[in-house]
Amino acid sequence: MTRNDWIMVTACLGALAAGLLFPGQTAIFAPFPKACMMGVLFFNFLDIRPSEVVGSIRGKGPRTCGFLLFKMLLLPALAWGICRLVLPGYALSALLLGGMSCGVAGPVFAAMYGVSAAFATALVLFTSLLVPLTLPLLVKALAGLSLNVSLWEMIRLLAEVVLIPFAAAEAARRFLPILIEPCRKYRFSAVVLLFVITNMGIFSGYGETVATHPEILTGTVGAASLLALLFFFLPLFIYRKDPDTALNTALGCGIMNNAIAVIFAAEQLGPTEALTAALYAIPYFLCLIPLRFAARTLTHS
Repeated sequence: MTRNDWIMVTACLGALAAGLLFPGQTAIFAPFPKACMMGVLFFNFLDIRPSEVVGSIRGKGPRTCGFLLFKMLLLPALAWGICRLVLPGYALSALLLGGMSCGVAGPVFAAMYGVSAAFATALVLFTSLLVPLTLPLLVKALAGLSLNVSLWEMIRLLAEVVLIPFAAAEAARRFLPILIEPCRKYRFSAVVLLFVITNMGIFSGYGETVATHPEILTGTVGAASLLALLFFFLPLFIYRKDPDTALNTALGCGIMNNAIAVIFAAEQLGPTEALTAALYAIPYFLCLIPLRFAARTLTHS
């Protein structure tokens, strides 16, 4: 673990705790998570050009298709089956989280861990377009429930959250190049601050629920932890002979749009699924610690 890794994990988990413990004070940040994620992507995209995203998948058709099949169909089905056996009350949560699209923070951590941030960006785009098709299919086939995920809504959200910062970064490179170096210099500090605001904003909405029913943390955090271990470390084992593929797949599977999963669950499923999706952030950030060690081990093996 590097110094920056510890700063990132400590700050993000501290902000999460602040949101749960002081919901009244941190609720002022509730409107800002989406804007903060756009800001995170802007800083990350300063070093990624559109041609690099296209180039990252050129000649990698089988690898990309294999990832999409694994991420969008096989992994969520496996997670659902495991939870049906050991934690049946959380099987639907597992299916929802496992079948969600890759998270927009994926390219940020890909750059931190030394793998292709451009390829991670391409995976965010592809999985965001696939999830309206694959997630309802999985939920219907395995859980017997109907889930309404709008393709056009996902495209709109994708355009807003990903394409706008992408275009802004490209515009800054072309028309305001004087700002690029200062943005790079303070990028890490800015990204940490944006993650902190995001976590406080999201978790301020769950502070009262946890305070009223603290026992709910045991089951939801336990289920989320089991899922995080599966999502992050199964790909590392499967692709252990190919470090770059292993790390890209682990980040793509482990870092998903759990904030969108929270919204879907709250609107169409239930409180257990919504809270599990929200609290997935705890093991998600904790898993970044052993993932760094695993990255170094794979690279030097």
